[in-house]
Formats: sequence, C-alpha cells, structure tokens
Amino acid sequence: MRDVANAVPGWLAEGRRVALAVVLETWGSAPRRPGAMLAVADDGRMAGSVSGGCVEAAVVDALLGVLEGAAGRVLAFDVADDAALAVGLPCGGRLAVLVAPLPPDGWERLIERAAARAPLEIAWLVGGNPARIGSAWFIARRADGTATAEPASPAEDDAAGRAIAAELAALPAGSGPCTLTAGGAVWRLHRHAIAPEPRVLIVGGAHVGVALARALAALGWEVMVIDPRASFLRAERFPAGTGLNAGWPAAVLAEAPPDPRTAVVALSHDPKLDDGALAAALTSGAFYVGALGSRRTAAARRARLLRAGVPAEALDQLRAPVGLAIGAVTPEEIAVAVAAELVQAWRAGPGREERPDGPLASAADGSSARSATARGVVGATGDDRSARPAAAHGVHQAPDEGRS
Repeated sequence: MRDVANAVPGWLAEGRRVALAVVLETWGSAPRRPGAMLAVADDGRMAGSVSGGCVEAAVVDALLGVLEGAAGRVLAFDVADDAALAVGLPCGGRLAVLVAPLPPDGWERLIERAAARAPLEIAWLVGGNPARIGSAWFIARRADGTATAEPASPAEDDAAGRAIAAELAALPAGSGPCTLTAGGAVWRLHRHAIAPEPRVLIVGGAHVGVALARALAALGWEVMVIDPRASFLRAERFPAGTGLNAGWPAAVLAEAPPDPRTAVVALSHDPKLDDGALAAALTSGAFYVGALGSRRTAAARRARLLRAGVPAEALDQLRAPVGLAIGAVTPEEIAVAVAAELVQAWRAGPGREERPDGPLASAADGSSARSATARGVVGATGDDRSARPAAAHGVHQAPDEGRS
C-alpha cells in the first residue's frame, strides 16, 4: 500500500482521475495476498501491484476501462479458465480482484487514518447494487470491543450507506466476505483489516543509514531517520517518503515510544546518540532493536547501558553486531544484512507468520497459513525459518579495526 499511498495524493492534486484494484481473495500459488493494491491514473501512471506481474496487464486494462466509464466489478483469475492461463497463472493459482473508481475524498480519509498508525478495517462492496460496486466503509474499533462504521465517501452517505454502516459496526472484528441485509436489500461485502506498516527508526543518517533507508523503502516499510546533525539529514540523500527528525534520539523515542510494529536500529557509532535511544528502545515494545559495531564495541556498549540501569534481560534482546551473517562490508551490503534480519524478526514474531505482504491483513479464510510454505519463507541459508535458532542474527561486520 505504501507505493500507492505515496503516489495517489499527488495524482489527485493534479486533478487526475484514479482507479483502484484490490486483491480480495487468493488461493494456491497466487503471488500477492489479500489487500494488495494497484492504482492507475487517467494518464497511465501506475503504483502498487496485485500479482507480482502475472495478471498485472489484465488488471490494468480493466482499470483503464473503469476510468473510461465501465462499472466497478470483481475479476476472477483461475487456472481452469483459458483467460487466466493467458495472463500467467499456470501453477494452480487463483485470485479475485476488485476494480473500481477511487473517490478522492475517500482516499484522503484513508490516508489520514493510516497516518495515525491505528488499526482499522475497510469493507468493500462487491455485490448488490451494481452502480455501487467498489464503495467502501471504514470500521474503527474501540478498546471495549464496540465499533463505529462510516462510508468512505460522502457520496455513499445516504440512507442505504448509513444502513450498511450500522450493520458493519455490529459485526465482530474479522476479515473476509460477508453478506448483510440493510435498507431492505442484500449486500455482499469483503472486509480487510488494515494494520500500520512495519516502521524502522534509524538513529544516524551517515552512509549506512542512507543505504538502509533505501533498502527498507524497496520493501515498502515506513522509515524515519533521527539525527540532530543537520548535515546528515539532508532530504536529497534519502528516498522519497523517508521521515526525517532532527531531534535528540533519546528524546524522540521518549516522546513517542516504539510500538510492537516498530524496530530501532542505531547506526551513528556515537554513544551520545545511540546509547540513550537504545536504552529507550530496549524497554519499549519494539519488535527489534539493533546496533552497528564490532563485538568489542558491542561489549563496551553493553557495559555502559548496564551502568545506566538498563536491565540485563533487556540487553539480551539487543542485536549487536547488527544484521545477518553474510560477510557484508560495504554500506550497501550491511544494509542488505540488516534489512534481511529485520524481515526475519518481523515474520518470526508471535503470530506474525501469517501476516500478508504489506499492511492489509486477511487471515479469516486461512489463506495466509496455507500459503506460508509455498511463498518460501525460509532462512538466509535456505532452511525453514521455523527450524532456525532464535539467536540467528549474525556477525557480518569486519574485524574490530575500522568499525569500533
């Protein structure tokens, strides 16, 4: 979703019309999972993906048709269908994709909610009144389990839209298809849970930090670089969409403690910047905390943090030296090693094996669990991730000289 979220606001600001495709369901070898998005503007620009390439052309053709006036609809690609074979699903894969116009006001509201990093559900209309196919509703859940729902676009805020919203709010949390009776009609919808994207806070904007920001941008993860040194925080050094914070790292983390979808990587090699940030991160909910440096540097850092009052059991969670052991030397190689370890930690966390690619989760039908092995979620040496030891992070740095 990140590519789409970065591109669409600019298109809308230019006055472009936009159509959106959303993967609703997948089976078998389909390469993308529910919630994957592809957006197309009326000038032909594209962002996102719904198939990793195998059905992209057919979906783009459908989106261009929508922009020319065709109604929203659900496309089904199946290996048993000759048309599906023609677009590249020869290995038993199937997927269902919704294509529909994108209401500008609805997209702006979705981006606003996503920016708040709060869990949200979105329900897409896939059956009922053909003129409303592709309409969407946002569902927000409170801590007490109750929920509110509202149409994504004011255009849907009529009697039928409000009746559908009331029925959606009464449903328990979940993802997948549902059928509602509202306003005297039967409606078929498909819900997805939208969770915040994994986020990485990089302490230090020097060469390794720049390379890691680029690697994580390619993964579609949210990145913020924290560095009070202005010369290291020049926007042109980093990929578009990278957050830049010139605050003192410890203060930044204290003001907004990392949550379980956030990782912290200290790369400045300056204890004045790294140590306070690491102390805050190790006692937060971050799913990963790592620091650059040799074994000797890591030992000295541990001693300092122990003296500063960080519990030994918290320090045991610090990945130092940071990154998988791939023999990395250059900043770009180190970035690959760190990014790989971040992915490993994210996918191997409690309950995370079934997460889909990106922030849109749909596990209600069990498709994520069924496809985990088929998608090759394995360790760096090709072995199954579940068989790898927990402490598999590696010493990829060069010897102490030059890195301490």
